[in-house]
Amino acid sequence: MNEFAVLRPSSLREALNMKAKYGKRAKVLAGGTDLVVQLKRKNISTSVLIDISRLDELRFVKVDGHVIRIGTLTSHSKICSDPSLMRKAEPLCEACAQIGSPQIRNRGTIGGNLVNASPAADSALALLALGAEFVIESTAGQRIIPAQEFFLGPGETALRENELLTEIKFKALEPTEGGAFFKLGRRNALAISIASAAAWVKLSADFRVVEEAKVCLGAVAPVPLRAVRTEEMLKGVKVDSLELRDIEKSATEESSPITDIRSSAQYRRMVVGVLARRAVESALRRAAGQIDAGVSGGVVGCD
Repeated sequence: MNEFAVLRPSSLREALNMKAKYGKRAKVLAGGTDLVVQLKRKNISTSVLIDISRLDELRFVKVDGHVIRIGTLTSHSKICSDPSLMRKAEPLCEACAQIGSPQIRNRGTIGGNLVNASPAADSALALLALGAEFVIESTAGQRIIPAQEFFLGPGETALRENELLTEIKFKALEPTEGGAFFKLGRRNALAISIASAAAWVKLSADFRVVEEAKVCLGAVAPVPLRAVRTEEMLKGVKVDSLELRDIEKSATEESSPITDIRSSAQYRRMVVGVLARRAVESALRRAAGQIDAGVSGGVVGCD
């Protein structure tokens, strides 16, 4: 590991000043579960490390009416165990509960997972399905962008060199809405996703018609992917006449996976449609009130 200076700001304002001063020369340390590994392996290098891990002002979960706000230093374990999120943000709770080991979930932060911008990032997919917005700050002010516009490519985000991601916000699930997250890994724990899917649906007041839907696919494209054509297939359709196999086929066709050390493109394409179907099916049941609140999502091993 190369030598570098470590700076520890005592406030967000101080951290933003440091980011403005050092720009792309500086890396930001939150939980360190990804960054420290990359530094040790010399996959990346830096001359300045800005350690924001002690900034408690970025560590929170707040429910403001119908809006949920999460600080970027909030740990995965805090999110998946927070009672206020278990019904109002089920896909996110499920995703965070399946990230790494208990130690990684305790140390890793949601902001770090997002900024790392892995195509397989579990929390990113869930937030995309929930229609989240990301609050980004610099010394020049604040801007808010949709989750869909944040991810530009593997390891690449819309963050400018003088900016920090400070908050995630999204609308809490309503009584006629439901969401779910499923992933496939090479084992039942500590698994980076081979493929994943998240879904969100809104039903009519009588629970008979799908009014709106989001279907999102992970680890099968350069960025977390909205399966737009699949979503259109769901809208306006009566629940009892839905052909879920068509959802599976459509999601498969919208994916564009690659072959890497974890899986082949062919296998990813085969399983992501199944995961999308399961996520939609689970989201529909939850929207209709057929599943109790709580984390019960899916990770499937393939040993």
